[in-house]
Amino acid sequence: MGRRGKSKLEIPSSARESDVSDMDSVAISSVAADQDLGSDDEAPMALHLIDILSENVENISDKKNNTRVKAMANLVAIFRKSIVDEELEKWKGSICDALDKNLRRADDEAVIACSVISLLAIQKAFDIEEEMHPLLQTLVSLCNDYSKPEAVRSSAVQALGIASFFSSDQPTAIQSYLSALYNIWSSTKASATTSLLFCSALESWTLLLHRAGESYATKAIEECETKLTYYLEASNVEIRMSAGEALATLFQLAKEKDDEFEFKSHYHLKEILETLAADSLKYHAKRDKRVQRFTFRQINDVIFNDKYPETTVSFNKREKLEICDCMTRLLYDSLCQSLESHLNTHLTVNPVVRDAFDFGPIPESAVLLTKAEKRERQQIQTEMTKMRKIQRTKQRDKKVL
Repeated sequence: MGRRGKSKLEIPSSARESDVSDMDSVAISSVAADQDLGSDDEAPMALHLIDILSENVENISDKKNNTRVKAMANLVAIFRKSIVDEELEKWKGSICDALDKNLRRADDEAVIACSVISLLAIQKAFDIEEEMHPLLQTLVSLCNDYSKPEAVRSSAVQALGIASFFSSDQPTAIQSYLSALYNIWSSTKASATTSLLFCSALESWTLLLHRAGESYATKAIEECETKLTYYLEASNVEIRMSAGEALATLFQLAKEKDDEFEFKSHYHLKEILETLAADSLKYHAKRDKRVQRFTFRQINDVIFNDKYPETTVSFNKREKLEICDCMTRLLYDSLCQSLESHLNTHLTVNPVVRDAFDFGPIPESAVLLTKAEKRERQQIQTEMTKMRKIQRTKQRDKKVL
């Protein structure tokens, strides 16, 4: 069940207008080793990247709003395109302190700070758990700040889900984050016309529930079934589908612990899902009905036919990600929102992301080369091509004779 086209939070305009060309080039090169920054006499790529990281880490604490926003936008670009776990080690404390302050500032800063927090967790995982804890507490406060726009709160909700999933390992802390997320989505009215905050909170809650422990998850599933079923009749199609997808994910989670599991209102739920899968109500838009019917057919298959629509994602020449359950799909979609088009890079060379999907060590073929190593490899390949051409020419000459 792929996610629908949902509203995505954009980087503030002041950040988009920043001069990130040099930084962007370094970030890309550090991953793919395919960009030139200048002459061969310039500093090695790794040192150049460290210099740019250092500058932007310093600038996220600058007195000027515009400078802080630009610096955070630069960090977002670097963290998406590069794996800089080791380089970040000495700055992780100062980065988290600065981000904690920026979350409390203007809305544009809070939104982009949330993006940096998510990406920082994806880079450092549990190595940054201690420094991340105060940030997560601030995110909880921001999530529950009703004076903030929905887009800001939704951004905080997404960051809370991803960051706590990757960088929090304490059951009590995880359960407190789950409680905050639950309070947000469960307080939404079925007649709500906007869905961004509800969908973000429910997806983050469902994702994090897999880290909460068996007893907590079991209790949550039992208590939330009725509430989620209620949202299946919401007036907003996004809310209906998010509730249905959450039920499917919770069902699979429960089935892992109890192969005979069924929802309490199993057959009543089946009637509702079948009705939604055949929606023909005139007051629903044609596109909404089409997307809803497709989604709920899949949800119905998961819960009642034990059948998941499998998907294969080829993220490099040798490896593939098999998406054959709701949880893998949910994690994949969540990472897509954070990493955007660079998820394939992280699946290939980020040990944190690879571990989340149960991949093994980084394959040797994915080990990144320096510019000198790449030139040497290209030279060898060129020489080998020349030799093959010479050999083929000799063979043709022999045949002619």
